[in-house]
Amino acid sequence: ATKPTTTTKSATKPGNGKAPELDTDRADAVMTEILADAKDNTIQRSAVSSVIVRYALKNKLATEDRETLRKLLSSEDYLAEAVERGVLTYDATNKKQPIGLAG
Repeated sequence: ATKPTTTTKSATKPGNGKAPELDTDRADAVMTEILADAKDNTIQRSAVSSVIVRYALKNKLATEDRETLRKLLSSEDYLAEAVERGVLTYDATNKKQPIGLAG
């Protein structure tokens, strides 16, 4: 008997709490815009949620978009990937966990 392939199952699975409907280009653009307006181009990771809420109000984002952005932009995975892509600086070892513009 042949074993069924499991690749189809895992390919259709949603991405472990990540937001697959939001591309990183948009996330990077939003985060870059937020940091460009921030004092010293830096915010604390703990401030991401409130900053996103203000950004969403200013840009009239739907609640769903706002929540997706808020969860994604404060996630460890996104921040680490953005650092690898050279978009952001992020220091997870610092107590305040500052996020800044790269370059």
